[in-house]
Amino acid sequence: QGIPDIGAFEAGASKYLLALEDDIESTDTPIFVQRNQQMTITLSTKDLAGNLVGSGDSIQWNIFPSQKYVSIEKSDSVTQSGQASATFRVSSLEKSIGFRFRIESELGEAFMRSELYVIEAIKSGSPPPVLGLAISPDSWTNQRKFTLNWETPVWDVGRDLLGSVIQLYDGFDTKSDFYPFPTGDTLTTMEVEVPEAGEFEVSVWLMDEFGNENVDSARSVTAYFDDVMPDEFYVHWPDNYVDNDGNPQQTYTSDIPQFHWQEKGDYPSGIKEWRLFLKKGAAAYAFNYAYTWSDVTYDENYDDRWV
Repeated sequence: QGIPDIGAFEAGASKYLLALEDDIESTDTPIFVQRNQQMTITLSTKDLAGNLVGSGDSIQWNIFPSQKYVSIEKSDSVTQSGQASATFRVSSLEKSIGFRFRIESELGEAFMRSELYVIEAIKSGSPPPVLGLAISPDSWTNQRKFTLNWETPVWDVGRDLLGSVIQLYDGFDTKSDFYPFPTGDTLTTMEVEVPEAGEFEVSVWLMDEFGNENVDSARSVTAYFDDVMPDEFYVHWPDNYVDNDGNPQQTYTSDIPQFHWQEKGDYPSGIKEWRLFLKKGAAAYAFNYAYTWSDVTYDENYDDRWV
């Protein structure tokens, strides 16, 4: 699982200033590489004065979005005197022309991604939208995991699909993740997990083998997740009370009493029903009845609901 191709960046906490440099003499953006080319990337860790510092820090290397047409030939697993390097080999296959990729390095909690590289030439065009996108469950649930299902569209350009991008949007923040497909397979089912209670727009779009994607082709569904208990409230009537002299008093009603309680809500899903439980003497509480919105009266002057 990774992050869609949205640009080079550094993320996470690091005790160093990080820099990624390659051995390619080019000022192009993106940087074009040739088939069968060997390239070396060096990660430098520096202090605030720009001096190389740090040895023995563990480092991991990766190729985003996949190693389909680029492979790691050798790599340092720890820094030495403020640097670590990895050597990569570009595929010699003709069908690799157009593949775009970035080099990722992970140092402790810090993460850095290189500039964009393209094998020889840019090939445009992105996959069409998925078909029949559905989500399960499709209504409010207290389980944060959801299953997405779709059908793979027919695409006559002869390119493989590399994976899908799934984006969550809660009305304020957006989080996107790339999910690679297994080699030789195209997935049409994916499980996603939402981070907190709320409504999330879940969007899906596809990425081809060259790394081409287009958010405008996204299809969306909504995930409804609520693990937050309803607001606490007071019972207005009938209710035991303490009189002015400090003596506890019991409230007596008819055998068909009204029940009044404080008007309170439930975030984020809202209230479906109010359930009444009764007990007699030392017996346990027993479910009596579930009241829906059509059963309940609201008195806004007294912050009161009743049946």
